[in-house]
Amino acid sequence: MVETSLSGQPYGAGEKTLVAIENVNKTYRPRVAEPVVALTDVNVDIHDNEIVSLIGPSGCGKSTLLRIIAGLDKEYDGTLNWSREPRPGKDIGFVFQEPALLPWRTVRRNVAIGLEVQGVSASEQRDRVDYLLGLVGLQDFAESFPRQLSGGMRQRVAIVRALAYDPQILLMDEPFGALDAITRDKLHDDMLRIWEET
Repeated sequence: MVETSLSGQPYGAGEKTLVAIENVNKTYRPRVAEPVVALTDVNVDIHDNEIVSLIGPSGCGKSTLLRIIAGLDKEYDGTLNWSREPRPGKDIGFVFQEPALLPWRTVRRNVAIGLEVQGVSASEQRDRVDYLLGLVGLQDFAESFPRQLSGGMRQRVAIVRALAYDPQILLMDEPFGALDAITRDKLHDDMLRIWEET
């Protein structure tokens, strides 16, 4: 299902295709059990500036498809045709179900990790991280550690960490699933606002 904007038009309508997913099939072949078919003949076009939601019951292959798009799973049949081949670690951001923050790093250093890997200067890192933490209202927690944050705050850190290096595409695997309804609604609104601003 593709979400639409308030105007009723699909997000990204009229935008160029970022990635065309064509006839993708994936079967898991465990050694001690029968093969499990995760995806069958999946076809999806994702456009620039578009929000696409994958909806289905647990175990239907949503996470598998995200892992394939992210390049984390390369054993599948079918093709992904990118308008511009994504650079590993630069063009794809991924927010997992759990925040997966490094507990020995502060909020600031967790958000900056991708920028560090890319060799971005310390001053640019600081400016980018401060900007993103401001977007999600965590600027006062920049020097806090993950254990000092609530679940919703940790997930906001994970989201801005994925956005820090301005990826071409942001994949989110049920990142609000473990949160209470009020926090989930707030983060959903935050995510839409960040998407509009960045």
